[in-house]
Amino acid sequence: MKDDDIKEIAAYFIIICEDLANERSQASMILPDKYAHIRDFTQNLIFHSYTRANDALEEGEIDQEQLSEIFWEYLYFFIHLTDRMACSALGDVARRTVIEELGTFAVLATLKAFNHQGTDSTFERHMAHLNSAVSEYSCFTKVVPAAGEGAKDTLLREFSKKINKIIGSETNPGALLGEQMVITQIAENLDIPTFVKAMSKTKAWWRFWD
Repeated sequence: MKDDDIKEIAAYFIIICEDLANERSQASMILPDKYAHIRDFTQNLIFHSYTRANDALEEGEIDQEQLSEIFWEYLYFFIHLTDRMACSALGDVARRTVIEELGTFAVLATLKAFNHQGTDSTFERHMAHLNSAVSEYSCFTKVVPAAGEGAKDTLLREFSKKINKIIGSETNPGALLGEQMVITQIAENLDIPTFVKAMSKTKAWWRFWD
């Protein structure tokens, strides 16, 4: 995509998430100043998931239906990674509250952004897919290989294979490695540790639960 297109898409996602955050933060158990972190993180999450899928579309690797599939898979994957990183930083109840709201907010914002708000069943279907993906990814004890080890049996490797299966290049070693590099770069851009730290920095709003 051209730089102007990227800026336009990013600005659009910001507006969508801003409007939705104003609605949900009023009724959420999460205070507005903390909810702003969920809003900002979700903007980046949707943007990077979409641009990765759109890159494959523009390169002629996939069609529009596959773009949607890759987008959702990336969204689910990084919500799961965020949950993993939150385990050691937040109490159980706080972590569950944050991740459930993050997942709900991300799905609602996506449906709104792409004009697929539809019925409650549309939302429920994507939430079910999210929960299924989280259960699947939780089976992997390692996200990335330790120093000196290969990527086999790591979540990074398996997720790369899943994306390449959608594209039709799951047997191409170069494509698998390339996708792993893309995943790693997106993870760096999202900066999940900073989001988790921001959500845990002030404990006062957790004490009600913990």
